[in-house]
Amino acid sequence: MNKASSPRHRHDPRVTEVSALLLLEQVTTAEIAERYQVGPRTAQRLLAAARTVSED
Repeated sequence: MNKASSPRHRHDPRVTEVSALLLLEQVTTAEIAERYQVGPRTAQRLLAAARTVSED
């Protein structure tokens, strides 16, 4: 897959919400998965993205 046809990164609004949760309290992958009805891997990705947002 070349660069022109690669998927475009889209901002996930859940990242902002998870970032806010991280500022208020410690949240787990399981809690994120349950809250957003996603699988554990997606919950891990949301947490990872939120951590980079809160560090900025």
